[in-house]
Amino acid sequence: MTSSSAAQRNLNASSSATSSSDGVQATQPTALQAPTAKQKEGFGYTAGPALVSGASQAILFNPIDRALYVRVKFRRWRFLDKRNFERPFQGFMNAAVYRTLVGASYMFWQDSMRIAIERLAPAPCQASASPQLNSMMIGLSAGSVNGLALNTLQAVKFRMWNTDERGITFMRTACNMYKEGGPAIFFRGCVTTMVRDSVFGVVYETTRRAAAWRLFFEQQVALLSFLFGSTPSTPPPLMHGEGEEEATAHGMTETAEAAQAAFHREKLGFAAFLSNLMAALTASMMSSPFNYVRSVVYGTPRGAIPLGYLPLLRSFYTQFFYIYRHGKSYTDRHGMPELRETEHRDSHQAAAASPTSSANSNATSSQRPSIGGQVHSAEGCSRGPSAAARRAQVTRRALSVSQMSAAVRNWADTHQHHPIAAWTWANSRLNIGWGSIRVGLGMAMGQSLFYLAQDFVREEKHRR
Repeated sequence: MTSSSAAQRNLNASSSATSSSDGVQATQPTALQAPTAKQKEGFGYTAGPALVSGASQAILFNPIDRALYVRVKFRRWRFLDKRNFERPFQGFMNAAVYRTLVGASYMFWQDSMRIAIERLAPAPCQASASPQLNSMMIGLSAGSVNGLALNTLQAVKFRMWNTDERGITFMRTACNMYKEGGPAIFFRGCVTTMVRDSVFGVVYETTRRAAAWRLFFEQQVALLSFLFGSTPSTPPPLMHGEGEEEATAHGMTETAEAAQAAFHREKLGFAAFLSNLMAALTASMMSSPFNYVRSVVYGTPRGAIPLGYLPLLRSFYTQFFYIYRHGKSYTDRHGMPELRETEHRDSHQAAAASPTSSANSNATSSQRPSIGGQVHSAEGCSRGPSAAARRAQVTRRALSVSQMSAAVRNWADTHQHHPIAAWTWANSRLNIGWGSIRVGLGMAMGQSLFYLAQDFVREEKHRR
């Protein structure tokens, strides 16, 4: 009886030890994971950080957004043209509210759609089963809903930018638009906006969540840290031999700290910022044709009927491939100054200025050796053949570069390939330089602030 009771006690002790060890093993992987959907439940957890993220971009990017729109509207070559920045704070207060809602909207729908897919979507759509499909669903749903929700605000905002009246307000512009076209005018450009945001969301989410993409930027950041002498901090090793309970508690504490550090590195680190920045740049370039069509539709004068989306896209790609084949637009090639003026108001000025500037630069470069020879003639004579050899070497290099450029131009004319001319023309419409940089910085900064605000809210809940 005694031996049986002792065996029973040993069995109970071993089972309790096994259950406790299983509990530790089950607790540790959970601590390494990001907060689950149940922990993120609540409207304030998503909406509050989204508003913080949107408000941070309201004042900073409003002058840039207006300059980008004015450049497309007046077909100006240079983004840094001072005319693009005239009256940069027109409707400033309304722009702040508008930009806050715009910046907050995508973050809100992004997190809401992620939670909805985790709760309602079947197993093949979950991130654990198919990360790429899950990212595509999040980007597609968040982008389309975001475009539909913000189209009215964007239509009114672009009409405010399109007017020359002083003291115009958001409500006054909205009332004038309602009198002009009724409720339908607020849905002008809605389809293009939804398509643009859907394309942007799919490319942005699938790119930034790709494992190879994140690993690449983590390696680059680690390389930069190594080159500049800063090494990432690693948690100290687990302590053993101080008692099973103390070691277990210490291990759980360090596991939680490691999980928190991993979450911060994945969501808030510099590598994550660069990953989001480059993903947003790529998504902006992929969706830029739809953004151009949307800007043209929004810029339709009062009382005019906007062109269709498909004819605008067809016209854009037709002109792009024509310039790629012939090196210049149809109006420039066939000498139609009145159509050239309509197509691009500054193109004739740029065409007239470029020969003059090139001639001036050639004249200046041709004058420099004579001026230098006159000023430093004594020094050149003292140096002897070495100075003459250097001048001859520079001349040979310039001649080789000139011959190479002429060969490239001849090859382009012969084979009808003019990518630089086509890219220059397309960039004047799509703003793929400055516009993409603005979108990338805005999304990267907004995403980091969104995760930072969520982390702050989560820590406040744990303290309570």
